[in-house]
Amino acid sequence: MPLDLTRSFLTIILPGIVAVSPWMLLLVAENPSAGDLYQRWAIPFQVVAFSFAVTIGAIIECFGSELECRWDRQVASGDVPLGASNWVDSDWHTYLHQKFGDGEPVVYRYLSRKVTTFYFEVGMAFAVPIALVGTAALIFTQSALHWCAPAASLVAALGSLLLFRRFAKDTHRVLCVTRSRYCSTINKRGE
Repeated sequence: MPLDLTRSFLTIILPGIVAVSPWMLLLVAENPSAGDLYQRWAIPFQVVAFSFAVTIGAIIECFGSELECRWDRQVASGDVPLGASNWVDSDWHTYLHQKFGDGEPVVYRYLSRKVTTFYFEVGMAFAVPIALVGTAALIFTQSALHWCAPAASLVAALGSLLLFRRFAKDTHRVLCVTRSRYCSTINKRGE
């Protein structure tokens, strides 16, 4: 999870809005009762739509991180430059130990961002299902939409819980491995 708004906008919010917008328009266009809901409660509808877009954007970002890891493994298993073994992993950890500007190792900010990502994912594992159950209740009580919409929201709630749990577990592993490697390097150097 990026710490600044520009990065958050470009990596989470914008992709989420792009992915969700056509579906929201389709929902309103194809279901007159959804349009009525929007007319009666425009601001809450917009808040829910924005929250949904951010959630989808966060999921997209997590899939992007997973794709990056896969590509790292593919590159590492390919041609090795200059005879290095496991060069992607080695270069990554060498980079994390670099000190720039204020003399702080890159690993400090990287771990800080990863911890933020981890807590975001854990928080979303609870927040998204709660929001989707609330959305299901809202649709069920305030709309003439068929019972399938609330049921789909409940299924999505369970799916999002499992998905964000998986993302958080993967991020936790990256945190553990990175901290372990950094600490073992520091101990070897006697710093």
